[in-house]
Amino acid sequence: MTSGKANLDNQGSLRRKAEALVQAGSAPVSKTGAIGANALALLHSMASAPANASAALKLLHEFQVHQVELELQQEHLEHSRDELNLALERYVERFDCAPVAYLSLDREGRILEANLAAAALFGLERNAMNGRRIDTLVTTQYQLLLLGLVKRMSSGSARETCEAMVEADGVTQQVQIVATTSQNEASLMMVVIPTAAVQKA
Repeated sequence: MTSGKANLDNQGSLRRKAEALVQAGSAPVSKTGAIGANALALLHSMASAPANASAALKLLHEFQVHQVELELQQEHLEHSRDELNLALERYVERFDCAPVAYLSLDREGRILEANLAAAALFGLERNAMNGRRIDTLVTTQYQLLLLGLVKRMSSGSARETCEAMVEADGVTQQVQIVATTSQNEASLMMVVIPTAAVQKA
């Protein structure tokens, strides 16, 4: 089903629901106010003439149904917004509190986001990591290896792994790096897992 067809079906469904609520006299309380003063004046003017009374009643009904449709749309939008906010909170919590270092990078290997475990692993403030190239966070002998991984990912590889060494707070750690592309392929997802730690002499 195309989005245009789905939109029309949704509008038709809202219209039917609004009609049913108006007929049952159980329409939701308006949050935006009743029918406007200009509309009421027009209805009053039409209803004053007996020949127009029927048309005025039909128009009043249309106003009421339209008002209820707007209220239903507003409720739907508020519900969708609440669901999106909840999903975002869950995502942020899972990203931030993941037990392993998790990073999002652009196609050139610059860090877009890093979680708390990544900041702890690399011994940096999380905000200070944003914009840094990932190869600057591993020891010198592994930088070209990591840049090669990023290049292969940017050239279309779906998944790459490599070993590297990370030095932070007087400790050198061996890590395994696993990288994948995001669903929209605009960024790289990277997990860095410590596999051994050696105290720096």
